[in-house]
Amino acid sequence: MARKSRKHINIIPEAPAGGASQSSVLERKKENALSTAAYIRLSVENNGHDNDDSIQTQIQLVEGFIRQQSDLVLTETYIDNGFSGTNFDRPEFVRMIEAVKSGKIQCVVVKDLSRFGRDYLETGYYIETIFPLLNVRFIAITDQFDSIREEDRNSIAIPIKNMVNAMYAKDYSRKQEVFREMCIRTGRVMGTNAPYGYRFSPESKKLEIDNVVAPYVRMIFAWAMTGVKRLEIAKRLELIGAPTPAMHDNWENSGEHWTDASVKQILYNPAYAGFHVMGKSKISLYKGISAYRTKRSEWVFFPDFHEPYITMEDYEAIEALISRNKTVMDERLSVREEVRKQMPDVFQGMVYCADCGRQMNFGRGSHHRGYDDLSFLYYRCRYSKKFAKCSNKKFQQNFLKIVVMDQIRVLIEAACDKKKVLQMIQQKMAKPGSINHVQRNIIRLSEREQELDDRILRAYVDYADKLLDAEEYQFIKNKLIADKAVISDKKKKLEKKQIEMEQAVRQYQEVTEQLEVNLNETEFNEQLVKELINKIWVSDDGSVSIEFKCQDVFNNPLITEYITENTEEGV
Repeated sequence: MARKSRKHINIIPEAPAGGASQSSVLERKKENALSTAAYIRLSVENNGHDNDDSIQTQIQLVEGFIRQQSDLVLTETYIDNGFSGTNFDRPEFVRMIEAVKSGKIQCVVVKDLSRFGRDYLETGYYIETIFPLLNVRFIAITDQFDSIREEDRNSIAIPIKNMVNAMYAKDYSRKQEVFREMCIRTGRVMGTNAPYGYRFSPESKKLEIDNVVAPYVRMIFAWAMTGVKRLEIAKRLELIGAPTPAMHDNWENSGEHWTDASVKQILYNPAYAGFHVMGKSKISLYKGISAYRTKRSEWVFFPDFHEPYITMEDYEAIEALISRNKTVMDERLSVREEVRKQMPDVFQGMVYCADCGRQMNFGRGSHHRGYDDLSFLYYRCRYSKKFAKCSNKKFQQNFLKIVVMDQIRVLIEAACDKKKVLQMIQQKMAKPGSINHVQRNIIRLSEREQELDDRILRAYVDYADKLLDAEEYQFIKNKLIADKAVISDKKKKLEKKQIEMEQAVRQYQEVTEQLEVNLNETEFNEQLVKELINKIWVSDDGSVSIEFKCQDVFNNPLITEYITENTEEGV
């Protein structure tokens, strides 16, 4: 479709009339005007270089355009400085879209489509789907696009421009990757960040000693050379009040502390031996590969690049010491892992504190120092400091094993005894003419139903013989029908109870038969514990109560009633 000329659109803002200031004009409310957002984005390649000029140029153009339109009023300006157009997670862009979704913004104005985004699929999705759905107007000034015009919405030029923008972004990403690879090969400094103890010199483009914290850096390496552990070094630095790396970069970070990790970061950094290191991370946006940390073996080292804190010999000695310590630690952890596998948590997720109701921690302890001598296992409540009624209780696993198996044995014995009683009752019920108490009551109610049916029939006969008038007959009939309904309801409940009781007895016998094989179990049976136990509650006084998974089967009141009503002893 041929595009119409839009030369009448003035994209250069005019000076405010009448000597009014730009801010007063900017803030002036226009009647029935759309709340409009000015969106400004500075390309990532220009970040920190010409931002004043580029940002201000865009602001002047976009805000000036909005001021000229009688149907638009500027609500807020959103600026993303140094963000790629292929990334739609830009902070100000996200904030603007949230304002659009909430109805605060009714129109979005940008300098051109590339300022909005360089991913043509994502850009097209916003322009062609999201904004129309939310009834939001979109204007790209220099591209002369306004979504309020039907010919613009249907134009093929917009998808093409978006595609060109996406191709430009990918091409730029590829060139940036080539540039980074060249810098890595040649050792060219790409950033201005400096490790703790150094300052970046804009003149020499190299690191220089920072005399403010240099004494602390030398102390760290001196202590490490004499075998002082990293954690101890951190404690010493805290004691003498040495500024941390975070405080060194920004003195507002006064809450930061020296840690094992912060000391390790300094000792592991080859920059302190005068090395300039390149290739610590890689990225390839045009291939869809996000930034990732490379292995140390992939780093490129440039020696004698700046003034060192330690000699090459000292650095190699520290690296060797770190490597030996790591080897020893890995071996100890390996031994410990093997020992841990041999000492598992057999009550995993089952042990709870009866005082605070929370799950207790599982631990491995030793009477001697070392990872290869874990001699006992225990459970401890970690909430003792938060709850006054909860003590710092500790129970050894072996003690729980004995108690748990004893209670399982008691459970099985009681279940087997009750099973024998059920079998005796069933044998008695198997004799001709024998019925249980529920069946007996059902029979009685059936007889009562029949009796009421007979009385209803007799009343009808008396009515037919003129012994009862219509009113008397209807009254007697209704009363007898109501009585029968009550009887029938009781009978249905008893019949249902009879079915449930038979099912309960059958289930009880089936579960007991499965457990009976473990009646004489003397050793700890982990599989049996997992099958039977839901929770183990431990109290301060040493008492242990167990919540069994089959409690509803063994404690079913129908079983108790069945036994009580069908034994002469009433047990």
